[in-house]
Amino acid sequence: MTSDRSAPLPTTAIVRIWWRRHQPRLADGTRNPDADRAAMARLRRAGVADALADPAVLDLYRRLGLGASDRALAERLPWVAAVATVLAHVREDAPADGAGRRTHPARAAGRKHFDDPPETAIVKPMRFRRLLTARAVEEVERQMRRLVAVLPPGAIDVGALGRSILDWPDPGRGDRTRTRWAFEYHAAGEATPRDAQSTLPDEPALPNEPDAPNAEATP
Repeated sequence: MTSDRSAPLPTTAIVRIWWRRHQPRLADGTRNPDADRAAMARLRRAGVADALADPAVLDLYRRLGLGASDRALAERLPWVAAVATVLAHVREDAPADGAGRRTHPARAAGRKHFDDPPETAIVKPMRFRRLLTARAVEEVERQMRRLVAVLPPGAIDVGALGRSILDWPDPGRGDRTRTRWAFEYHAAGEATPRDAQSTLPDEPALPNEPDAPNAEATP
């Protein structure tokens, strides 16, 4: 028997759809009539605390389905706000290849080849270490903003970056996420331990994801 209920969207897809809805252009380059530039401008000026009650942040929280209890809001809403304020600075999503894969944000920030000198990385080693050692939401948000600021347009995988920030505080997924970031930064992503690889699977464009051909944004 086939269920009538649709499978839940992966976190990366939810984040990407939310981000795309606020951009002036859709994935195919056409004008986005529903773009909310004011929301992105607000979030670019905001810190985590300032963004907690922003309608765009609350919309992303709702889409992610993270829970409505006081505890869930206290623990998770600041990290959703961090995702929103960081992604507000991303102007162009990383392109997907024919299989729907995108370059991991840490790979975009790091050296091109494993044997290259560490200093050739776009994000210098000391700054990258600050990111990996950050734990407080405000510091993670600050370091992620700095990463976005130095990378060229189209280098940031919006979905992967948002998923990584959301996983950062989790006792298990956070460590695995940082492990993958470290391997990707050093151009050794294929050597990432299996359990760290599983925290952020490569996800092809989905039928209802704006990056998929002839797709419509989820309301």
